Amino acid sequence: MQLATKLSLKMTQKLVMTPQLQQAIRLLQLSRLDLLQAIRQEMVENPVLEEEILEEDAPETTALDKERVEPSDGRDGEEFDWEGYLNSSMGSGFQAGNGLPVDDGERPTLESTYSVTRSLTDHLIWQLRVANLADAVKEVGACLIGCLDEDGYLRDDEASLVNLCHCDGEAIQTALVELRNFDPPGVFARDLPHCLLLQIDQLPDPHPLLRRIVSDHLKDLESRRYKEVARQLDTTLDDLLAAVHQLQQLEPKPGRRFDSDTPFYVVPDVYVVRKGDKFEIRLNDEGLPRPCISPYYLEMYKKLNGIEGDKESKEFIRSKLNNALALIKSLDQRQKTIYRTTESILRFQRDFFLKGPNYLRPLILRDVAEDLGMHESTISRVTSNKYLHCDRGIFELKYFFSSSLKNNQGEDLSAVYVKNRLRQIIEEEDKNHCLSDQAIADILSQENIKIARRTVAKYREELKILPISSRKRGY
Repeated sequence: MQLATKLSLKMTQKLVMTPQLQQAIRLLQLSRLDLLQAIRQEMVENPVLEEEILEEDAPETTALDKERVEPSDGRDGEEFDWEGYLNSSMGSGFQAGNGLPVDDGERPTLESTYSVTRSLTDHLIWQLRVANLADAVKEVGACLIGCLDEDGYLRDDEASLVNLCHCDGEAIQTALVELRNFDPPGVFARDLPHCLLLQIDQLPDPHPLLRRIVSDHLKDLESRRYKEVARQLDTTLDDLLAAVHQLQQLEPKPGRRFDSDTPFYVVPDVYVVRKGDKFEIRLNDEGLPRPCISPYYLEMYKKLNGIEGDKESKEFIRSKLNNALALIKSLDQRQKTIYRTTESILRFQRDFFLKGPNYLRPLILRDVAEDLGMHESTISRVTSNKYLHCDRGIFELKYFFSSSLKNNQGEDLSAVYVKNRLRQIIEEEDKNHCLSDQAIADILSQENIKIARRTVAKYREELKILPISSRKRGY
């Protein structure tokens, strides 16, 4: 055997998650209320940003129209091509709107915007149904979802899970690999350190010390023995505190924001207005601050560029201008992505908007992703916590995605349609002679809907409809 040293070249591709791209992704998945808070926080922290004044009070041209702020010479401005990023996804036909015009119909009433938070089980089951997974994995996954506690932890050991799910340990582990990528991050963890480590895996830029802290020093942190931990990790106290700050942003109980019966009122993110057989999409910007670049700081930046020295002031303003411009573009990109996603949903679910819920067709995230040339994860983010108002009510964007069933002719049917038909059958039954799950399956079979008794039972439970013994009257 002969040992030798040699040089070789290797080309690889990787995605660079710049701060600007991370911000765009973060803003995309925020709800309307969270977005409002995020914009206000950015405007407080960045003096270059100010709220755009009303059109009737604005000058003929704004400072942002007159000036184009070039990115800084540092890496922040060169790592990512924002123009290319925006142009690759914005598409055509975008129409920004400030909510629903008065002459286009009435706004939704307060009562119609009432909602209740979705349970953790419902949230996970929805993701399982639209995920591109094998049927066997989905079957085991549904069982594992039912084994979670209210905090989102999987406390049962593998032997118990094997007995509960009637499968082997390998099938359990295969399903868990997929399920642990579901929202909320950290779900299906065994314990707190495992939960935090799962969330760290999904962070775009975790602190180098974060994993070691979670694995070996959580108890010390609880006792605030920061100096001792810093000594053991051979790092500075400031570096440790930076890691601890990132650790504090993680959620120790992923399931706690679910399973609440507290009502809340939603404001639609987008309106779909029907005009005959055509539809118009209008984004709802009402109530959201519209940040813009301050003319004062633009003028100051121009003056400083003509002055020798004072590099610190020039670099400070240039950095803030770049951050402000990135925020404005990220917000614009968010609205364009919501618009395009709604446009795609409208194409797939046109019959729903024309005829009603019984005409909702099967649809998965991949269908819309391929239609728009985006990744499934982007569609998942944009449909989370976003609401659509149309003449049939207010719906979460996720409502328009559902799994499919086959009828006797081999045609695809939406699971939502089957559930609606099941509810209708039970509402119309004779309360003195209620229908069993098998009897309902037989009725659906006569309507060319191929469905098993256990599937009827599952859908009935999801609809929170009692079994036959509890529905039947006692007289």
